[in-house]
Amino acid sequence: MLVNATTRLSKADDFSSVFNFKARFYTQHLNFFYMPNQLGFSRIGFIVSKKISKRAVDRNYIKRVLRSLLRQYALQKHFDIIIQCKQIFKKEEFLKIQDEIHAFIEKIN
Repeated sequence: MLVNATTRLSKADDFSSVFNFKARFYTQHLNFFYMPNQLGFSRIGFIVSKKISKRAVDRNYIKRVLRSLLRQYALQKHFDIIIQCKQIFKKEEFLKIQDEIHAFIEKIN
């Protein structure tokens, strides 16, 4: 099944349960937190704080890029995934971000 990027984690309780599960994967630009779920589909949440960029345009760009990159991958199991951005990235670093997401998907598959 492809990751359905429109199915999002939105409630604070959902975020807390994923953080408390303590399954993590760290890269240079991103932190991944994940937990298997029994829903039959995967859910994704993004954290891009104002410390990363004060401009909402930049934060929304980061979320949009991450969401579009995740659409390319098929997960064998269903997960709740939270992606936290550690630092801002621009168009020049797109391939690095793509490699980091690919490494994460390979780990959980």
